[in-house]
Amino acid sequence: MDNLRTKLEGIGVDLQERGDMFANLDDETKAKAEAIMKQKEAVKLPKKKRRRSLKRLV
Repeated sequence: MDNLRTKLEGIGVDLQERGDMFANLDDETKAKAEAIMKQKEAVKLPKKKRRRSLKRLV
């Protein structure tokens, strides 16, 4: 994976770390998005509803 990352960065592809998925959001929106993702992990929120909820935030 590190080799692939190095090659992609070498051609100008900017890869974000997985933990920075919501880095560009304000604190309140980020907290809401993280709560939606936690519900997903707990299998409490179906994929379609999760996508709709995340789209409403932005």
